[in-house]
Amino acid sequence: MRDAIVYSGWSWETFNVPERIALALAHLGSKVLYVENPISVFRHRSPSTLRPIADRILAFRPTFLGHRLQTFPLLSTIQAKMLASQIMNDRRKLALQDPLFFYPWMGTMWSLPVEMKNKGHFTVRMLLDYPELKEGNRLAMADFTLLFPICGLHYIQESFAGRACLVPQAVDLGIMEKSATCPEPTALAGVPHPRLCYLGAAVPDRLSLAVVRELLQKHPEWHFVFFGPNTLPDLQNAHALPWTTYEKLPSYVRACEAGFMPYNCGERQLHANPLKLWEYFALGVPVVATPMIHLWEYEDVIYRGHSAEQLELAISAALCEPMDSPKRQRRMEIAREHSIEKLAEVLRNALPLET
Repeated sequence: MRDAIVYSGWSWETFNVPERIALALAHLGSKVLYVENPISVFRHRSPSTLRPIADRILAFRPTFLGHRLQTFPLLSTIQAKMLASQIMNDRRKLALQDPLFFYPWMGTMWSLPVEMKNKGHFTVRMLLDYPELKEGNRLAMADFTLLFPICGLHYIQESFAGRACLVPQAVDLGIMEKSATCPEPTALAGVPHPRLCYLGAAVPDRLSLAVVRELLQKHPEWHFVFFGPNTLPDLQNAHALPWTTYEKLPSYVRACEAGFMPYNCGERQLHANPLKLWEYFALGVPVVATPMIHLWEYEDVIYRGHSAEQLELAISAALCEPMDSPKRQRRMEIAREHSIEKLAEVLRNALPLET
């Protein structure tokens, strides 16, 4: 089995798509070098040391001059060489076998995958979001593209025939199962029921905060729980909680009556494939969401609405769902088809991982 280098652009604690891809590759037997978002050398004088973060996965955070300098083409190229040199050094330390290089949308860091490809790596683009589909030149550079938005097949399957495939989002079912015996988080102690949980930050570029506000004002008995900054500070039933680790998130979901995804209905969100859906499904809780194309196939287990009036009815129905409803078991069955192990098999079939 070939090894892998997974450049994230985040940290392991974010547990977004790159982190789950790393787990799936490790499950197949690959040794994985996980590369976190680089930090300026002026803030941290030397690269972080390699540290194990999961079975067969080691991580480090490289250093460069700084993100602000990426806007200058020459400096961007120089910094890409700096980062590539550090990655190659750790590749040698770990004796990685012909590793594939995985990377997401890179923003101003685009020179790095180019540099890694020039060094002979098979490059794999992880296409996470709808707007990325419009980056024709950057997509063409990758040796292979893993698509997470369903609409990606429509956009690029002809141009990239044999070099792209649709990949399911994945949930770590082991962490979900461990949460069954966890007590209710203390951060929720003062939040009354019923609780509507959003596993993320309530930011206006993602959520329809005007609709959320209307619903919470009309139903002061409903309590909206989210993480990060409080973007609804004037509402007593909007509760901004401190960020927590992925391992603790399931205990928050279990302590709430419904998973709530009141997204904006713009083009980006219409094609979204949200990771948090699978956390909700894995625990069986009712899910209330605005219409997204990816959710159409789960109409029988999701409560959907577009307007405030429709979402109000959807929330009311979700809160009335019995604990022994067959829908709960069905959601958990769907989640099992989106496990890390299932993702691993998709990667095995799609990528040249065999030596």
